Amino acid sequence: MKISFKKAALVLGAVSLQSSASAALIAGSDFSNAAGFGKAGGGYDVVNVDDLNVADGISVGPWTFSNSKFKSWSDGGARAGMASDHVTGIDGIKDDMVKNLGDSASGSGTVSFQIDIPAGTTLDLTKVTFDWRMATGSSTAKRWIGFDTSLDSGLTFVSIGQGRPGVDNTIIDLSDQKFQGLTDTSVTFNWYAGGDGSGDIDFDMPTVHGNVSAIPEPSAVALFGLAGLAAFMRRRR
Repeated sequence: MKISFKKAALVLGAVSLQSSASAALIAGSDFSNAAGFGKAGGGYDVVNVDDLNVADGISVGPWTFSNSKFKSWSDGGARAGMASDHVTGIDGIKDDMVKNLGDSASGSGTVSFQIDIPAGTTLDLTKVTFDWRMATGSSTAKRWIGFDTSLDSGLTFVSIGQGRPGVDNTIIDLSDQKFQGLTDTSVTFNWYAGGDGSGDIDFDMPTVHGNVSAIPEPSAVALFGLAGLAAFMRRRR
């Protein structure tokens, strides 16, 4: 990564060093690596989440499940209107009524993954995006999806979905201060599903976006400070 330096002040060698940040796709899944994708019926484990920026040093964990699993949809109705052909289904809990913003959804069907930001990297999260809808063409069904992160105290998004072939292209804003300047820490992203009768949800292209910057090594800061001090002393002469 190319590092740029910005001098905010120079008083007897006091300098400011700022690394350049790059907007990036951090992690996500198009489910193209789903084991057994296209099998009729049943379910499968989608283990891997794609690391969409390997060079940033942020590690990406696998999908994990609580009271849920991913289902393999092999019919054309599941793929219609979706961004990729590899559409999965979240197996939401039957008769799990829709939650409210701020509620805990820990007992609902949950699919999650975690990212780990190392000490040498700073991440400013910007948004999470995903495509979804009810896994049915019924206009009377009520199936919902919710979202939060490990940095939240409750649901930050919850909605009843459209029926097929409609698609909800959801954008979760992560510009709040608690999502900025993340380093030497982990963040988990959680999706929840349930519904009246059935909780099955078509789910595609979950993606985490952010700005990544490198934290300069102490030696680089020291060298820059010495160079700034030398320039200051030359001007004093």
